Amino acid sequence: MKVNVNDKQIEEEIANMCSKFIDPKEYETLTPEDDTPGGLTGKEKINLSNLVKKLQNDGLVSLVRLVQKDCPNSIRETDDNIEIVLSSIDRKTYLQMNRLISTFLKVKEKNQENLELKKNSKI
Repeated sequence: MKVNVNDKQIEEEIANMCSKFIDPKEYETLTPEDDTPGGLTGKEKINLSNLVKKLQNDGLVSLVRLVQKDCPNSIRETDDNIEIVLSSIDRKTYLQMNRLISTFLKVKEKNQENLELKKNSKI
C-alpha cells in the first residue's frame, strides 16, 4: 500500500487500521533464542512493542510510513489492521523507529505538561 502524504483520507484509514498495530503478547515471552540473526534481539522487540503501545494515532501513522518507506517487506496488512513484522526489521530502521517514537513521546509529554499548567493556572 502506497501512502500519499497529502491524502487525508488515506491517513485516517491508516490511523484506524493501526489500532491493532503490534500485538505485544506475541513478544512478551521472547528469550535470547528468539533473536533474529543479523536483526533485532528479543529484548529489542519487546522494548519496541512496549513503546509503540504509548503512541497516539499521529505517531502510529508516521511509524507505519517510515517502515513502508524503508522496510516495506515488514508491513503485513489485513482487512482491519496493519502489523509490523519485527523479525524482518533491519538495524537501521529499528534505530529510526526508536528516534521517531522518542520524539512523539516527548511531544506528548510536553503537551500534557502544558495542559496541566493551563489547568492549574485557571484554578
